[in-house]
Amino acid sequence: MIRITVVGSASMDLVVTSAKRPMAGETVLGESFITVPGGKGANQAVAAARLGAEVSMVGCVGDDVYGEIILENLKKNHVNTEYVEPVTGSPSGTAHITLSEGDNSIIFIKGANDFITPEYVQKAKKVIEESDIVMVQQEIPEETVEYLADLCNTLQKRLLLNPAPARKLSEAVIQQASFLTPNEHEFEILFNGRDRTEVLTEYPNKLFITEGKKASVILTDMKKRLFQALKWKRWIQQAQGIHSMLPLRWLLQKEKVLTNVCYSRTGQPPFP
Repeated sequence: MIRITVVGSASMDLVVTSAKRPMAGETVLGESFITVPGGKGANQAVAAARLGAEVSMVGCVGDDVYGEIILENLKKNHVNTEYVEPVTGSPSGTAHITLSEGDNSIIFIKGANDFITPEYVQKAKKVIEESDIVMVQQEIPEETVEYLADLCNTLQKRLLLNPAPARKLSEAVIQQASFLTPNEHEFEILFNGRDRTEVLTEYPNKLFITEGKKASVILTDMKKRLFQALKWKRWIQQAQGIHSMLPLRWLLQKEKVLTNVCYSRTGQPPFP
């Protein structure tokens, strides 16, 4: 069985749907509201486990009811939570999500995720060493992402970095990451508005650019490949979100790392 370690955020998603996205100072009537376990890290962990991988999560939750729900959800989805600890006196992370006009916008409060320090990750070095691939996102401290990139490089472990929320990355981190998966907005920030084809050419087989409900783009063997996004209609009943599959099958299957890598943009709906 493929072994994956996810170092990253776990939170509670507070999801509201509305036909119209409010402008500054405007109040609109919403259509629905739900809470669902989420966080970009936990979403990756749950998705990979549902695809059949042996997954370990490295993260923190608060010592509150949200933390209890997040931990229980990970365990229910067969994710190893040995390295997920409650932080005394800290609230769990929360993501405040608006689904409107065919897309989403998110305000993320890190909460306990801010306690995922380099020292905390070091305690999980053994499980990282035993992994086939490591995943990380940027809802945790910047220095932790840099430390993990360096650690994976030293251990010769493949690292998939989802650079969200967007912030500048050092060239060292970009080089050390095996795969980089920005969306179109994050790409603009990471690469200062450079021409997309030029950057894809500079980082072949590394850079996936996701475009929400439209597609994902990568350059491999000097050919640009386009992957259409998948919509899970069953999830529409709950939050009208889009469950995006990132198509790494053809790239990773050669080394039997993972058949797919996927993440949910709005929590963890059941697979159809």
